Amino acid sequence: MIHIKNVVMIDIDALLAANDGILLARNHRRLKSSLSRWTQKGYLVRIMRGAYAHPRHGLAQKTMSVTRLISGRKPNVNTTTCSTSIT
Repeated sequence: MIHIKNVVMIDIDALLAANDGILLARNHRRLKSSLSRWTQKGYLVRIMRGAYAHPRHGLAQKTMSVTRLISGRKPNVNTTTCSTSIT
């Protein structure tokens, strides 16, 4: 975050990088209105209720990231199917 004369500027890319590419609203309650505004402006996409990602990430990447965050599991991807396994 950058503070300039009582104005807080939030680096969305840094925030996404620090959170594995997914922002969960429950973990960032103070940013609730910002998440909505960023989604409306196209800076983020809502991939499921309360989960936001960068619009340029592929659907598979978003889904796998959400799965990892929600379940605590590490995704295991092979060329024909996607599955998760506990490692």
